[in-house]
Amino acid sequence: MKRGIQIAAGVSLCIFIYTLLAHAMMFAWALFFPVAILGLFALASSPLVAPPAYIHSNHAVAVAPQQQGSFEEGLPWIPRTAHEAHATLSDKEFELFSAAVIIGALGGYTFDRHCGGPGDRGVDVILRNTYGHVVAVQSKRHASDNHISSEMVRTFLGSLSPHDAVYGFFVTTSTFSRDAQPDLQHAGWRIRPIDAPRLDVHLQWRAREIALAWREIQDQLKRAGN
Repeated sequence: MKRGIQIAAGVSLCIFIYTLLAHAMMFAWALFFPVAILGLFALASSPLVAPPAYIHSNHAVAVAPQQQGSFEEGLPWIPRTAHEAHATLSDKEFELFSAAVIIGALGGYTFDRHCGGPGDRGVDVILRNTYGHVVAVQSKRHASDNHISSEMVRTFLGSLSPHDAVYGFFVTTSTFSRDAQPDLQHAGWRIRPIDAPRLDVHLQWRAREIALAWREIQDQLKRAGN
């Protein structure tokens, strides 16, 4: 008799707990469902903008549509594709513009000086990272069919130490040749390539930030009398 009462009490307790859990789940679902619907609606109505990952690639990359007239007044015009940069900028302008791309698109860098030209020892621009370390930039304004060779990559790698650079960016309006790929892999983090497809992405997704950096570099050069 006593054991039967205990079993009945246990069954009743299990039924009670199950009922509570069922009601709790129904209540949670009633709260979650409208929140989920609102979240999906917000997600669908606003574009997701994320900075591109850094990769060694010569493959085409999806580019966001141009947003004309999105700059505030006073910002300088900038090219919106690698092809446009090649067509509209001089070699010196592209060297300086490459610095603006790195500063504006990637962040954490400041312009130090321009050193491109004869005797530049393979480095066109010197930047400083957030720790104050020297970061070298090599720029090549090449036509799309004039690829960056393995010799150019090796030369740039060898130029980092004479400039006391911890690493460098190799920026081009072209792409890196197949022969240059092993040299880029060997250099690892010491050479960070920005080829035409990657440059296109930066110019589309970070156009305003690059324009701001481009204006600051131009103002800095004017103050220095260059």
